[in-house]
Amino acid sequence: MYYPYCRTAVRRLGGPAVVACFTLSTSSTAESRACRCEETPVKSEGPPLVQPLPQNFSPLGGESSVSSGASPTARRHRWTVILGKWARWGGAARSNDTDVSSSSWWCRFQSVFIALRGLEIVLRLAPLAVLAPTAWLVDCVSPRRNELESDGDKPALTRQFTRQFQSMTSLQERNMNSGNWASNLSWRYTLYSLQNLGPAFVKLGQWAATRRDLFPPHVCNRLSQLHDTVITHPFRYTHQALVDAFGDDYEHRGLVLRRGRNDEGTVIGSGSAAQVYKGTMTHVTDSGSYEKTVAVKVLHPNTKQLVERDLALMQCTADLIDRLVPIQMVKMLSLPRAAKTFSDVLRQQTDLRIEGRNLITFRENFQCDDGTVRIVFPRPEEGWVSERVLVEDFMDGAVSISAYLLDDSEVGRKIRKKLAGPLLRAFLKMVFTDNFLHSDLHPGNVLVKATKSSKNPLRTNYTLVFLDAGISTSLRPNDRKNLKDLFRAIVMNDGYKAGSLMVERARYERCSSLPEGKHFFASGVAEIVDEFHDRKREGLTLGAVRIGALLARVLDLCRTYGVEIDPEMSSVVVSMLVLEGLGRSLDPDLNLMKAAIPFLIGRV
Repeated sequence: MYYPYCRTAVRRLGGPAVVACFTLSTSSTAESRACRCEETPVKSEGPPLVQPLPQNFSPLGGESSVSSGASPTARRHRWTVILGKWARWGGAARSNDTDVSSSSWWCRFQSVFIALRGLEIVLRLAPLAVLAPTAWLVDCVSPRRNELESDGDKPALTRQFTRQFQSMTSLQERNMNSGNWASNLSWRYTLYSLQNLGPAFVKLGQWAATRRDLFPPHVCNRLSQLHDTVITHPFRYTHQALVDAFGDDYEHRGLVLRRGRNDEGTVIGSGSAAQVYKGTMTHVTDSGSYEKTVAVKVLHPNTKQLVERDLALMQCTADLIDRLVPIQMVKMLSLPRAAKTFSDVLRQQTDLRIEGRNLITFRENFQCDDGTVRIVFPRPEEGWVSERVLVEDFMDGAVSISAYLLDDSEVGRKIRKKLAGPLLRAFLKMVFTDNFLHSDLHPGNVLVKATKSSKNPLRTNYTLVFLDAGISTSLRPNDRKNLKDLFRAIVMNDGYKAGSLMVERARYERCSSLPEGKHFFASGVAEIVDEFHDRKREGLTLGAVRIGALLARVLDLCRTYGVEIDPEMSSVVVSMLVLEGLGRSLDPDLNLMKAAIPFLIGRV
């Protein structure tokens, strides 16, 4: 008996897609596996993108992850089918000029690489199985050790332990991080392993660092180091990427990253998928030539291949857990959809042309000034954008907004209050007006540039610069309407109506099958909204109201009652949690209601 299933389309950027259909034989006799290919034209507009997996694709069961009543014979072969497909399915892209006869060889070749990648992940993370319990045990005995030291009676064992602790951790790390030597060692190894495993794991750690609603503060603090301390790659790879993208004469055409043959260039930042250099670009015009400073973003080596293999493993693992674990709580997590959403987000960072187009869109959306504070995005250099390299404006004189958060002087507080309003309005504009949200607005991606006013030298104008626009989010019409209605319900104190509308518009919901389920869900939303309005006497400021936490409670209510919300909606809430914390640090007295009403009633 054969179990046909579709492998993801093997796409060539700018060319047709070659869709390979494979047949898996589970009979006892040795049968050959043949791969049948068929050409399908793909229409594309603009520069080609890295195509995500089809929404209805499942490597475990044909086109849908929902079982369609399999026969007894099929159920007997379930394990064989699942394990066979898991071993064979691959997500790495391949060129479309491979003939039919080599397709079978290629799928086996990719399966070997994916299996080796899985083995590498297991081996790298295996030491944590020893380090984590050791850290917990040492932490348990730490109070007893502190008691002995406080009494002034230090046994030889304690003195030896102290010397080991001092030898394994630096003074700076002991001052910055609390915990024992085993905890420090395990976290150092965790961060080292995540960086070496590739972009998918670094981005996963960065995401976890922002989810203080899910993880303890000390975990988020440790993982937050991944925002700005990712390992860099050598310049020789950067040079090769520039040659592949723009030709070996790119320096003669005006782009210069280093001043000498042995110079490694100036790296000003390194992230999960790429690192950024400071360079110069020479432009030639009719009146002469001029030189400008630019930022050059280059993908890390083998980023795309590592991401595709890791996402293939992640998607298969999520499907396996969803299929084989008969626990309702696991089903409600919707792991396959969550894995697909994470995959789509991460794929955006493996093609810098996507970021280039996002920057152009954001620049068009924010052409108008917001009083004395402007919102700007770097401008991509025309003709200098490729899949692996992006050349854009260098924001000279701009500093991270974190520098203003540390200034407790009277002048610093005034500047923070001046920046908080435009920052919040920019976020609301992205969500409610443009439906095009920058989904990675942590403090490291927000810069502030101060300039003297040309009309009044005593007056200073400020510009907010948003960087790293590779990850963007757009809500579907229903989810966008739900979010807007929920905000409007908060303003009008009509949470019951908002909850009822969310159930009626949901693509899937279990409330109707529960006794009074719809009523209880709507009442839960109303209770959350009432709690919000109970704080009106405090002024509805960012210091008094945590709108991100309230929305997170609404999403938790949706999970409890089985009201399906698009994962993009969760991405908006996560972005709101991050930006809300930043806005509260800038100005806790900022009136949230006053800022949101114009966007909710359509005046902006």
